[in-house]
Amino acid sequence: MTSRRVPADEVFVVRFWREQDDCEGKFRWRAQVRSVTSRNRYIVDSVEAALALIRTRLDDASPREQSELQDD
Repeated sequence: MTSRRVPADEVFVVRFWREQDDCEGKFRWRAQVRSVTSRNRYIVDSVEAALALIRTRLDDASPREQSELQDD
């Protein structure tokens, strides 16, 4: 019987808050993205940047998981 490794999960905790921009007085979204898997923490200046960061981390994990499955 052949055993297959289950791909590792990527787990994130994301916190959003609004801050006032000192220059223009407008409010903007900021975010803290914590990777539970790697224990890294990132602060970004927009919702889009938070989602892009998560997307990049998931894309980086994907090839590694696929190669692990092929090695079995």
